[in-house]
Amino acid sequence: HPPVENESGYLLEFTKPPSEDMTLHDLADLINPPLFPGRDENFSLERELGSGTGINHIELSQACEVVGKALDSVRLLDALMHLEYSRNLFWGFMVGSFYECHYRRDRKELTRYQLERTYLENRFRYDSAFVSAFRGIECVLGKPHFKQGEISTLLSRVDGELGSSFCSSKHRSWHEMFSSRRKLWKYEDLIAYYLKLRNAVSAHGNPSPPHIVMEDQVFEIQYLLQAMLADILIPDEEMERTEREDGGNA
Repeated sequence: HPPVENESGYLLEFTKPPSEDMTLHDLADLINPPLFPGRDENFSLERELGSGTGINHIELSQACEVVGKALDSVRLLDALMHLEYSRNLFWGFMVGSFYECHYRRDRKELTRYQLERTYLENRFRYDSAFVSAFRGIECVLGKPHFKQGEISTLLSRVDGELGSSFCSSKHRSWHEMFSSRRKLWKYEDLIAYYLKLRNAVSAHGNPSPPHIVMEDQVFEIQYLLQAMLADILIPDEEMERTEREDGGNA
């Protein structure tokens, strides 16, 4: 039986398709197998169902289109699963408005001691989340354990196969990558940077500086992988609408 603890993520199988007029109680009765056979009520599951995020029909249709494309490609599906696992380990809401209005200001108020303590408390989660996101990038490129000299060729091949634009476009970074105020970066340069960091983290256990993975790098590589998947899976007109909204919130 699936767990019913709060904030747990799991898939539920229904005995038949739900209808729009069903209550949470009706939905709970459709669970197969039933969580508590013989009981008429399942308050725990009803609360879990009620805690979810509601989406409208347009968003649901777009989500189904994205999922359909992902299911046609094993490597894209694997990349999505790596991104999900990375975010389950450690996730920040790195959209433009949140970064500009909250995260950056909060970070500036932290003392050096607080930053160091945060790193020591979370460094294993940082490393694991970072490596999982990088494996997602490997899936998108279609080659594990690639070398720096292969990145340009791999990106060009992905553009040809999947209709992306990684060679001709740039990725917008919400963080100050490499201690710079620069916002736009070539995909090739970012992936090369993360390749060096991944090699230090995974091959040598990342025992000490200068190869330290902070939350910044975790957020950035997750956002990079998300952007690469969006370029492939989301229609151009939807991407343009999302970019306009993000730009307006920044």
